[in-house]
Amino acid sequence: MVATETMATVYYFVADLSLNDAHWNWEPVVARSKALFGSPHRLPVALLVSLAEADELYAACIAEAAQIDRKEAAREFEHLQSADLLIPVSREIKPRPRGRPAQFMERRDDYAWSALQALGERFRQPDAK
Repeated sequence: MVATETMATVYYFVADLSLNDAHWNWEPVVARSKALFGSPHRLPVALLVSLAEADELYAACIAEAAQIDRKEAAREFEHLQSADLLIPVSREIKPRPRGRPAQFMERRDDYAWSALQALGERFRQPDAK
């Protein structure tokens, strides 16, 4: 099996998981994020974006899953957008009790996301039972 087939296999395997199914060991993820990107939030947000389902792919939802401020998540979304890894999409928005409507995003570059998911697998914790 070549590397791209392996990455595609990982991508399609973990793509079935929702944000609620992922159990992360955030401490080493945050440390690597700081070392690589100068931001403790970039790698955690990117890992969660890689797993998010279409109805979870907006900054507030990712912020909640990453346990960070919504403004931080929005800032990281901007970085992913400028890297051409995310694009905004229009989607029917469910009524919200308050606040601005969510800006849903869509992933681009399946190879990049599958490589990120392969990296992220080493930081997943066994299911808590």
